[in-house]
Amino acid sequence: MQQIFTRHLFLVVVSFLCLPVMVMAKNDTIRTKDGVDVYIKKNQAKKLKFIGEARLLDIESGATDPLRIGAGVSADYLLPKVLSANVNFKGAYYSLFEQLSKNKTKTDNNLKGAMVANAGVRLHIYDGKGKQWRKIYIQKHKGLNEDGTVRTTLRFLKAKYPCRLIFAARGGVYYSTAPVVSNMNKDIWKPEEKGSVRTTDGTVFGLDHYTNSTTTGFYVGLSRIINMRFLTSSNIEVDESARTLTSFFKESYLDILIANTAFDPFQRGGINYQIEANADGSFSTNNVGWRLGTRLVNTKKKNGMGAYAEIGMRPGVFGRGMYGSLGFNLAFTR
Repeated sequence: MQQIFTRHLFLVVVSFLCLPVMVMAKNDTIRTKDGVDVYIKKNQAKKLKFIGEARLLDIESGATDPLRIGAGVSADYLLPKVLSANVNFKGAYYSLFEQLSKNKTKTDNNLKGAMVANAGVRLHIYDGKGKQWRKIYIQKHKGLNEDGTVRTTLRFLKAKYPCRLIFAARGGVYYSTAPVVSNMNKDIWKPEEKGSVRTTDGTVFGLDHYTNSTTTGFYVGLSRIINMRFLTSSNIEVDESARTLTSFFKESYLDILIANTAFDPFQRGGINYQIEANADGSFSTNNVGWRLGTRLVNTKKKNGMGAYAEIGMRPGVFGRGMYGSLGFNLAFTR
């Protein structure tokens, strides 16, 4: 009787000690339909602290400017929990709107290049373990076709893999500049009409009078961040396969922009004609805008490539804020 009890006790203890190993193996292994095990190792999603981006090419088209090409910089700093920060800036080195203005403007204003900048923080509402769909390479196989040519077959596994998942509320300061023209003040629903702007002294400026606008305010919004970094191998061959690194940072965001817009005076013949936004006959402005965007950075190495895209409507001259942009960057991470 004592031997039976001892044997049962031994089995219970062994089962208890093996339980964490079994659970870990289950959590860290994905089995395909045809019985291949994919092993997930060295999950380091929490280690990313800093992303610095040189935005090498930014292409934008909008209601104000049909084609704008520029560049910029961006930086992120992520704490282990609770908080992260982001700053970014982009400016245009080519603008079709500005090119046209050189031959058409009737003012003496020195037009400034268009630029957009903002700086803010994210408050992490949720910051922890998550799962995200991803297709990962597991095997490269070479064979022969009937005619003797070499056939290469690649095998991938699309499944949910572990990541650091962040849902955050975000907000910060917003600043932008852009050249504008008096024609923008016409009724956007009546394209056949011509616009004009009345200055504070009552002078009316008709066609093709150009100046600069400056918009300052803040933004609030929501952000979703996925950060992956882990190694995978499999038993698809006789021996365990070589390890493959999967590592990237992805953010999707939606912001509301709230900002006021001011205009430089028209300069003509040595006289400044002051402009008051939303006064009778003056530029009509919209103080509320929005933007929806996504960005992706390859973080396999300290230096990697990335891409981003954004659509929205900026505060500024009424009805002229819609835009879409996309770009590519070189990123440094640590």
